[in-house]
Amino acid sequence: MSLAFPAPCPPSHGGEGGEKQTSQDRKDFSHAWAGSSSAGSWLRRRHNSMMGLWNSRVDRHWMPCAAFGLGWSLCFGLVACAGPSSQLASGPQVAAGPMVGHVAPDRARIWVQGDGPGWLGIEYRKPGRQGWLRLLGPGGRPFRGYLPPEQAFCRVLQLSALEPQTDYEFRLLNASGPLTEEAVGGFRTPPPPGQEEALRVAFGSCAGDWGLDPSQAIFQTVAEQEPDVFLWLGDNHYYSLQEREWQQPNSMWASWKRQRSKENLQALLRWTAHYAIWDDHDYGPDNSDKLFRWKWHALAMFQAYWANPAYGSHGTPGVWFRFRRGRVEFFCLDTRFHRDPNWMEAHDEKRLLGPVQSAWLKQALASSSADFKIIVSGNQVLAQYHPFESWHQFPAERRELLSFLQDRKISGVLFLSGDRHASEVIRWPEPFPYPLYEITSSPLAAGLYPPVADSEAPERLPGTSVGKENFGLLDFQWQPEPLIRYRALNAAGEDQHPAVEIRLSELQFDEN
Repeated sequence: MSLAFPAPCPPSHGGEGGEKQTSQDRKDFSHAWAGSSSAGSWLRRRHNSMMGLWNSRVDRHWMPCAAFGLGWSLCFGLVACAGPSSQLASGPQVAAGPMVGHVAPDRARIWVQGDGPGWLGIEYRKPGRQGWLRLLGPGGRPFRGYLPPEQAFCRVLQLSALEPQTDYEFRLLNASGPLTEEAVGGFRTPPPPGQEEALRVAFGSCAGDWGLDPSQAIFQTVAEQEPDVFLWLGDNHYYSLQEREWQQPNSMWASWKRQRSKENLQALLRWTAHYAIWDDHDYGPDNSDKLFRWKWHALAMFQAYWANPAYGSHGTPGVWFRFRRGRVEFFCLDTRFHRDPNWMEAHDEKRLLGPVQSAWLKQALASSSADFKIIVSGNQVLAQYHPFESWHQFPAERRELLSFLQDRKISGVLFLSGDRHASEVIRWPEPFPYPLYEITSSPLAAGLYPPVADSEAPERLPGTSVGKENFGLLDFQWQPEPLIRYRALNAAGEDQHPAVEIRLSELQFDEN
């Protein structure tokens, strides 16, 4: 690990990894494209190019064909479109989003919220191409995504049969044709697991309307950094304390819609892949746990508003999941749904993750071939200097995890966390075969807690405390040696301390 004042970092436009693919999924659909491709600087030009597209897109007598996805539906057919009018009935407009969710080498999930019930479609193409693609279902009809009232008119549309390491742009449609230019977005698929590519990940926690800037303009600053991925580390919105919104499901739904509709958030949603876990304030009341009365409603809302690759495992509900980006894998945890109450005595049976999630995490870490393994937690894992919520209140579970890492010689581990309304870098102070680091990022747009002095936080890396609204930025670099460069940026995009570099060579077991 080293501290270095950062030079300007070039934007990253790639990621790595993804699920296992078959040859069927990796078909070459190049015959369906028209025109030439653009690459490399596509994301830099994306807004200008898309505005040009929309200024000249429509002849009133031409109805573009739609690519419709239904959640996890399979692709039955694929054609380039520029054809006759669709058979769809006139549909809703976009109220929030669209948002890019999970992106794998061969597929992508796109979330959208409409302004009412009805059908929306999606079509996509490589930038610079003239023809759009659509997916066809049985009978040759296009897939359509219905926006149900019981899910606040939210829907996830899935694009399938994509190519790895490829830029795509998409747009939403109803029966009247393409929606406004605000209903467009784009993403780049990652390469297959194990392949190198520069990856930029932004992350943060604690976003609400009670911070210094209720408009949350910090999200515009995040979008300007052009991250490939944004990790939401919990408290991604706040139920109103004055209205006690967590006491009524209808009020909880309203809180979700209020935050997701923030104008300053929309550009980031459309052009970056988003992954989310939760913490107490987007789950329920302050310091809430498995006893929360409306936990099942909270889970339904979380699933309605995000487009993660999975929710829980082995039939056990929750919001944990994993995803791969080439030489990097992320293990995202749920520290609420199965959490024992904080007031319980810290004995060996007190649990944070619950037995199923804990077993899943160990199996996932043991089976991972990624060089960097990023464990993402809503609460701090390694900090011990403060009395607030953290894994320190669950010592048996933390001890078991760290012992497992050591016994199985799992290298390349880094922890990310939120919650604390202050940011810092922690180094585990107790003996371990290699340095264990944790980067905590908070708040994005919420109240600030007075920072604790370095002298009172012995496990903190000196100089890494941030007491302003901020977000984290990780740049994964592979040459001349693999490393992660972490920067903390404020709402104006200014670095808050020297960059922290963590080299893969540090995070290894001694072979002697």
